[in-house]
Amino acid sequence: MESKTEKANPKDDKDSLKTLAMPELMKKLGASADGLTQAEAVKRQAQYGPNQIEEKKTNEFLKFLSYFWGPIPWMIEVAVILSGVVRHWLDFFVILVLLLSNALVGFWEEHQAGNAIAALKARLAIKAKVKRDGKWEDPKASELVPGDVIRLRLGDIVPADARLLDGDSIEVDQSALTGESLPVTAKAGGAVYSGSIIRQGEIDAMVYATGTNTYFGKTAQLVQSAHTVSHFQKAVMKIGDYLIILAVALVALILAFALFRGDKVLTTLEFCLVLLVAAIPVAMPTVLSVTMAVGARLLAKKEAIVTRLSAIEELAGVDVLCSDKTGTLTQNKLTLGDPFCIDGIAAANVVLWAALASRAEDKDTIDLAVIGGVKDDKELKSCQVLHFMPFDPVHKRTEATVKGPDGKQFFVAKGAPQVILQMATNAGDVKTAADKAILDFAGRGFRSLGVAKADEEGKWKFVGILPLFDPPRTDAKEKLASLQHLHYASHKYALLLIFQGMDGAGKDGAIRHVMSGVNPEGCEVFSFKQPSAEELDHDFLWRTTCRLPERGRIGIFNRSYYEEVLVVRVHPEILRAQGLPVELSDEKNIWDQRYGSIVDLEKHLHRNGTQIVKIFLHLSIEEQRKRFLARIDEPDKNWKFSTSDIHERKYWKHYMKAYEDCLQATSTHHAPWFVVPADDKENARLIVSQIVLDTLEDLKMAYPKTTEKRRLELLAIKKLLAK
Repeated sequence: MESKTEKANPKDDKDSLKTLAMPELMKKLGASADGLTQAEAVKRQAQYGPNQIEEKKTNEFLKFLSYFWGPIPWMIEVAVILSGVVRHWLDFFVILVLLLSNALVGFWEEHQAGNAIAALKARLAIKAKVKRDGKWEDPKASELVPGDVIRLRLGDIVPADARLLDGDSIEVDQSALTGESLPVTAKAGGAVYSGSIIRQGEIDAMVYATGTNTYFGKTAQLVQSAHTVSHFQKAVMKIGDYLIILAVALVALILAFALFRGDKVLTTLEFCLVLLVAAIPVAMPTVLSVTMAVGARLLAKKEAIVTRLSAIEELAGVDVLCSDKTGTLTQNKLTLGDPFCIDGIAAANVVLWAALASRAEDKDTIDLAVIGGVKDDKELKSCQVLHFMPFDPVHKRTEATVKGPDGKQFFVAKGAPQVILQMATNAGDVKTAADKAILDFAGRGFRSLGVAKADEEGKWKFVGILPLFDPPRTDAKEKLASLQHLHYASHKYALLLIFQGMDGAGKDGAIRHVMSGVNPEGCEVFSFKQPSAEELDHDFLWRTTCRLPERGRIGIFNRSYYEEVLVVRVHPEILRAQGLPVELSDEKNIWDQRYGSIVDLEKHLHRNGTQIVKIFLHLSIEEQRKRFLARIDEPDKNWKFSTSDIHERKYWKHYMKAYEDCLQATSTHHAPWFVVPADDKENARLIVSQIVLDTLEDLKMAYPKTTEKRRLELLAIKKLLAK
């Protein structure tokens, strides 16, 4: 809201604003907890400027001239001068054109890459939740001004330096600023800095510094002023220095001999010119700069921002890149199913209590789905939420203190069912029924949300479970069916899908769910378990080679030849029973030899049109235990349980080591391994589905073209049928 109070300039006393008492801070900033008006925000933006780090703009002309500066350009320029001195005008103009073309092509490509990156930055601009005119809005973070009231939630990047308003304490990750690995606790009145990340909690805050006046802004300015040389630049300079030294040494040698023999100066310079031209890798600067600029543009299309072209080469030198999953393979549209209720509690009440433990303005997909499930909005509005505790990954629940329409106070909570059960006083009575309901929902692809209510603080009662379903992309099955049809019609490639995993990892279920939309005539599934006597009489790849898919078909191996470097490695007695010659069954070398045989086979298949996708469903030992118990407890699953499964659990560590070595030795560009977390069946199936779709799409298939002869035949047949 607007204030008549005199405003202090945060540029001058930003440090003091970190420690001022909140009432004094608000007075200095001319703001309140209700936020600013839009008109006041516009006025302040003109005063303080945008909330962003000013980038140093390079003069385009100076940038172009920089392409004439460096070891290799120097050598080319010397060659141009020598050509002019000896009046070899053809050489002069040819070398000059090469020099100019190097600069023009390199400058233009980098300029175009810079434009693409700038456009991407504008499109991916971070937004902030700000209170303007008493309403919460989502403007760009660059539009924030001192005095704005913002809301900070779990996972948010703090958009500006701010002081926390009243509320519960939050956990803030400041590692990007301070290097401290552990989150720090920030309480009401405390300061949080731009660029830090909220790891736990939710609270409102008042902005007191923006742009280059923030803690992060000062750090960024220091980083911008630091000049570092990349490995790429070092390598190019090293090559240039080596060529200069070599060329100068040879030119000096030629000049010395020429003086000794009394040769003409012009003739000697001609020899020096030939030497210089031969020693210069004329096209290297252009090739290198264009390659990286094109790479930057391609990365920009994939929404990756490249701030320096040399950074592409730096990234190319990375051996292992670890990244967190972002986005989703689903529609991200949660739907609320029919709740499971305890002791005859009405389903409407369970949904209402869960909705009271939600907050609509946060626009959380789970909260919105729960609130959307309330049938009577009046009942929801009749209750007043006195205190709200947001979700965090430690407590795994939300809580609210509520005042009902009758004036009585009660407490509600929703979150992970196991967490809600742990805090409930009636957990012992309802746990069996609740676990069964959770498994039932999971079997139907639903996620479960536990709900609890307490009339007195701390005396929680588990009241029910809400099933939530985030449907996969609606076009997934249709798309897979369409791609399979195209795959069969083009008749150029075969697709081999290999599934490996521990018992209970969900290989059968993944195959059944993912491939449910394909035509069974074009897809075959083979399961390779204990080999027969006939199969043991052949090499270890023989039995699977006989089942490889034909062109136009999809072949699925549920377990495969990899069993021979997994199960057999864990149980060497199987190897000894295979009857191999002694000199060929050395347990120290045989696994590397078999890895080599597998890689060679897959390389051969790839060269002949078989696309190979290998999926390891990575199951945890605890989740396997739960699935084995479910097979025992549920009569219709008893047939799936084998006592040998329990025996194999003893070798878990050995299997993990075997898988680790196998995946490392046999994952190649032409036959990659995909390690899919399998504890969550629904997500595992979605990931596998996406892998299969991406693989088929990457084949760039097309329907066979109809020849003119065939077209005439079809027209003739059409005329006959039309009679």
